[in-house]
Amino acid sequence: MSESSVSHALRLLRAHRVVSVARRGRMAYYRLDDGHVRMLLDLGLTHTGHTVAIHPETTGTDQ
Repeated sequence: MSESSVSHALRLLRAHRVVSVARRGRMAYYRLDDGHVRMLLDLGLTHTGHTVAIHPETTGTDQ
């Protein structure tokens, strides 16, 4: 993504209180600031760990 696109996306996420920002000098550090979004991300990451078990045909080997 272009720097402008990332900046715009972060601005929207801040406006909706999904992320928060901490500034140190010229640097800006963003962090996830919404517990519901965190829960959804955690669930999605957990699901990816189970994907092979659910869809063994995606492993590329015949069983």
